[in-house]
Amino acid sequence: MTPNGRNRLVVGAVGTAVVLAGVLAVAARIERVRDAVREPITMTVAALLVTPWQAHAAWSPGRPIPATMLEPAAAVVDGKLYVFGGFVTTARAWEFPATTRVNVYDPVADTWSRAADMPAPVTHVNAVVVGHEVWLAGGFEGDEPGRAVASVHRYDAVNDRWSDGPPLPEPVAGGTLALVEDAARVPRRALHYLGGFAPDRDTTLAVHWALAFEDAAGEASDRAGANVASATETMTVAGSRWEPRAPLPAARGHLASAVVADRLYAIGGQRRHDTNPIDLAAVDAYDARTDTWTAVASLPTPRSHFEAATFVREGRIYVVGGRNNTTSLFIKGAGLADILVYDPAAERWTELPGLPVGIESAVARPLADRLVVTAGASFGDIVPQRGTFVGALP
Repeated sequence: MTPNGRNRLVVGAVGTAVVLAGVLAVAARIERVRDAVREPITMTVAALLVTPWQAHAAWSPGRPIPATMLEPAAAVVDGKLYVFGGFVTTARAWEFPATTRVNVYDPVADTWSRAADMPAPVTHVNAVVVGHEVWLAGGFEGDEPGRAVASVHRYDAVNDRWSDGPPLPEPVAGGTLALVEDAARVPRRALHYLGGFAPDRDTTLAVHWALAFEDAAGEASDRAGANVASATETMTVAGSRWEPRAPLPAARGHLASAVVADRLYAIGGQRRHDTNPIDLAAVDAYDARTDTWTAVASLPTPRSHFEAATFVREGRIYVVGGRNNTTSLFIKGAGLADILVYDPAAERWTELPGLPVGIESAVARPLADRLVVTAGASFGDIVPQRGTFVGALP
């Protein structure tokens, strides 16, 4: 997300005045219906203005998330979806205050509840389940633009309380976090932090750090890299600090990650944050045994802002929505409606029937045999949305 000038108009010299007038009229219309479009059915208005129509699977509305949350983190513990922090909206469209709020969705009851607030309002941070805890590392702290931090926060889902973990080696935001498990290695589990942005918000990083764990009781968590675990599992940190690992082949932030068969995948992302960000299609796979990276099949189109909408199911990686800075003539960063699936065995991406509306910076997870998508925004952040979409798992 780029502050102060996001969603820049991209127009040619010919007909600039006419195009600008039309876009301003559309923006005024969007502002008038802003509250209404928080429900999925009315989000179609914004979608038709931004992205071409796409065939999509049948979706039904779930209970809306209690507050708009842009760029939140997300994890699933004991079948419930936890949505952490992000930006909330105000009456002034271009203000983006950060929140400490944690919303919890029960897919069976279709209800939302609150968990203990985060220790600090953080955005541009990913969540990973480690035993019965949810870990979050780095991020921008405070209202936009915020400041990059090295803080690591641990949420205890059993006791509904927070504590601190070993800090990252340096302040960074917009990187990705994953738990890699390899039975052939000792220790066999480690958190990996990849990429992100430096405190100046535009220097893009290729950093890669790992924090090892040991079992205290129970079996492995997040075995499929889907940020899902049981709250009865417990793991302890094997060391007190993060250790360097082979850096990303290409520096990037706003990337996603997933783990399949002991391999860590770094997916998409963007170069630079505030100034002319460029989205990327690159996908690289990391082998923890050899500490090496290998390029694999790229995304069909460059994209970013899908970190909390990436998950693993049955050995395949799912990417739901996101954004591409070149998808719209008028608005930079329009939300994407497609759902992409990567098969590591075939090294191939396929596209599934998509969302009813393009959404960036959303949350997507498989829950109770359904795909649940919530939070995020469409129309280049102009229209944040509270709708919860519930669809069939492909």
